[in-house]
Amino acid sequence: MSTQPMTGWHLVPIHLGQQPYCTTDSVCRTAVLTYQSVWTARLRDYGFLSAVFHGLALIFMWATEPGSAARPASALAGAP
Repeated sequence: MSTQPMTGWHLVPIHLGQQPYCTTDSVCRTAVLTYQSVWTARLRDYGFLSAVFHGLALIFMWATEPGSAARPASALAGAP
């Protein structure tokens, strides 16, 4: 991250905690995806990108359920 500002990136890290992501509870899963989708969409509205650092379960879910949520650009290489 220390080299990105030199290439023109403006970084504003926001840490929301280290809560475990729920993959088996559909209500919880929908809530998490909705939150991330809205967060990503709003950032894009203002010309920013969102990023998520997470385990493979979330990345796999985004890869296998396209369109389930607005995906952070860094979640999958080349993801829209």
